[in-house]
Amino acid sequence: MSNLPNLPYPKKNANTYQVEFKGLNHTLGASDGDIYDMENMTSDHYPVLSPRERRRLLHAVKHGRGVFSYGGHLYWIDGKYVRKDGETVGRVDNVDTVRTFAALQNKILIFPDKKYIDIDNGSFGSLEAEVGGDVVFKAEGEIYGSKAERNTIHSDKIEWKRYFKPDDAVEISGSKSNNKTAIIREIDGGDLRFSENIFELPYTLLYNVQADMEPGIYCYNDRGSYYNFTFDFTVAKDSQIVVDSMRVSVDGQHKTTVVSGEKGTYLEFAEKYKDEPDTITVSRKLPDFDTVCVVSNRLWGAKGSEIYGSALGDPFNFNVFDGLSTDSYYLKTETDEEFTACIGYNGYPLFFKEHSIYKLYGDYPSNFQLAKQMQQGVKKGCSRSLVIAGEILYYVAKNGVMAYSGGIPSMISEPLGKRIQTGVAVSDGQKYYLSAHCDDGSISLYVFDSYKKMWHREDDIDLVSACLGDYAIGMTETNIWSLSPGCEDGKDEGRVSWMVEFADMVFGSPFKKGIAKLNLRLDPSGGGRAKIEIMYDSNRRWDVVRTIDRNRKHSDILPIVPHRCDHFKIRVRGQGVVDIYGLAVQYYQGSEHRGGVYNNG
Repeated sequence: MSNLPNLPYPKKNANTYQVEFKGLNHTLGASDGDIYDMENMTSDHYPVLSPRERRRLLHAVKHGRGVFSYGGHLYWIDGKYVRKDGETVGRVDNVDTVRTFAALQNKILIFPDKKYIDIDNGSFGSLEAEVGGDVVFKAEGEIYGSKAERNTIHSDKIEWKRYFKPDDAVEISGSKSNNKTAIIREIDGGDLRFSENIFELPYTLLYNVQADMEPGIYCYNDRGSYYNFTFDFTVAKDSQIVVDSMRVSVDGQHKTTVVSGEKGTYLEFAEKYKDEPDTITVSRKLPDFDTVCVVSNRLWGAKGSEIYGSALGDPFNFNVFDGLSTDSYYLKTETDEEFTACIGYNGYPLFFKEHSIYKLYGDYPSNFQLAKQMQQGVKKGCSRSLVIAGEILYYVAKNGVMAYSGGIPSMISEPLGKRIQTGVAVSDGQKYYLSAHCDDGSISLYVFDSYKKMWHREDDIDLVSACLGDYAIGMTETNIWSLSPGCEDGKDEGRVSWMVEFADMVFGSPFKKGIAKLNLRLDPSGGGRAKIEIMYDSNRRWDVVRTIDRNRKHSDILPIVPHRCDHFKIRVRGQGVVDIYGLAVQYYQGSEHRGGVYNNG
């Protein structure tokens, strides 16, 4: 026996067994047991590998342009129609723009249209208002029950309450001399009342004669300019001298004309203002926001490099500056880079540019302070990717998906293996659902489990808008779907097709190896079925190993024809509910020497 040659490469079978299935790792570094590709898989039953639950079709639409859930009701835009739970409540003009919704007080706000739905009475209206016509600026008016001067605009034809309310800041334009922004204090019928002495009106000069005035030259000071006039008669005590349009009258009778010249005896006149007819436009306007959010009972918005905050609890007004804690707020930042998104986080408004993050501290306008971080912000066009899940803020930046908790954002999208161009996202509180358009032209709904820190890919659903109600909701061009478990409304989508593809298996060896057996432990008792396939050396051909549809949990030994290769892949495809508990591979190792019995070379 000692003279017999030894086999140079004795065959030894080895086994690898996997019972923990993590998330997607679509990268070149994916190794044995990693999931390189998947469709419609979920982390819900981790470490077991399972397909996602069925979605439910909530509503069919013709031209989906935005969805929002609030107070147990679902609001959405379908083309030009604004609907609440399917009932039309209003119309918008542009059918191409995807809308942004917000809620403040008893209003559902719609941007960029600047419209609202009143939750209490169901009315639909505009956050802006404008009315114009012939008016009279009144010299004598009233405010809070007391007499007031130069504070009232009167019209017999305009019903001011149809357009405005007290505390609205309005812009007055088209006037002869009173173009300005002012705050309405009261509305009473045809009277629109403001703070006292806010308007410039024509006036007369009035002097009450204290004692008999002898004939002579007298003068007055009309706002810095001295003018003379002459009486050639005695003016009796208690008479009234009025100077109006450079004419002088005594007790209503014209006496002389004012001239400039040598100063005479100075008389101290009082101004008496006159009503002024005018034609004006009164309007209440909002900025054309690029992004909006609601935080601390204010509507916040950004336009270009400017930040705006509404008056407290009042989404109609962004120009109220009374020096009070309820005032509006405005700030232009130091750079012209545009804001790309905003959101409320930990009780404060956060504003994002592509290369910076701004946090607005404070409780009211006089103590607001803006803090800036030079960090990766939200990519332009990706404001809808900004979502909170598991107390962490997630969003699409120029370099990938970021996780932000107040410090330095960290990128979490490396396992996706793709660069995201645009994205629409929603959270169910734990998971971050991101419908992403990628740089290779593909569309994927990626789901990041914020607790388990892993990604799963569902399918290619292309969301235009999303929101959170009792569950995550997503809108496509043609449908509104539930995305997360827990929905019992709508129509069941039916059996879900799914797939999981494992990365190249090399078992840590650069040498040839042979696969002897596969063992798959799974449970198709939910009525599902699965097909196991294998590919050798990236030859682009998937060989079917077995189709499994036994309706019970079991282990299947899948013998295969021994095949030497450098690497191989395993893919499992199926329909319906199939839970995968474990995957075992029995293999034997080849040689590093060329020509060995286990070497194909």
